[in-house]
Amino acid sequence: MKNLFNKINDMVTTELNNELKKILVDIKSEAINTHVKTPHIRVGQALFNRCHLKFPASTASLVGTTYDCYYNDDKIDIFLSRLETILMEKLLE
Repeated sequence: MKNLFNKINDMVTTELNNELKKILVDIKSEAINTHVKTPHIRVGQALFNRCHLKFPASTASLVGTTYDCYYNDDKIDIFLSRLETILMEKLLE
């Protein structure tokens, strides 16, 4: 019975992770589009703001950290990776 539970748990976790990745990819695409339409807004700014609208507490926890992409577009990928980790941890609590 434990093996079955573990398999189901793994499947659900994988599915949640895949869906979360899709959401974050969509948000990144929206941020890029914002930058194209409004060049004075950097991708990192737009991305951070969009994530903050959807996941305020999790995004706020990254302000001022080495993951914060608001002022540095070079940190976009590590920001998304860390945000994904935080969100998955909250989902699996």
